[in-house]
Amino acid sequence: GYAASVNHAPSVINRRKPWVPVVVLTGSEDAGELAAARAAGAVKVLRKPCDPAVLLGAVATAAQRPQSSST
Repeated sequence: GYAASVNHAPSVINRRKPWVPVVVLTGSEDAGELAAARAAGAVKVLRKPCDPAVLLGAVATAAQRPQSSST
C-alpha cells in the first residue's frame, strides 16, 4: 500500500542513487511509519499539510547535503 512506499522509497532511492537526498511529504500520522522513513534514509520527513516555507527549507537543506557518489 501507500504507507509501504513511504517507508521503503527512501531506502530504494538511496540504494540506487545514494547521492539523491530524499524529503518525504506524507499525510501519515503513524509515528512508526515516520520513524521508518527516517531510518530508511530520508533527510527530512514532513507531514501534510505542510507550510510551503517549511517544505522549501527542507528541500534547500537536502540539496546542500554533501554528495557521497555521482554514479
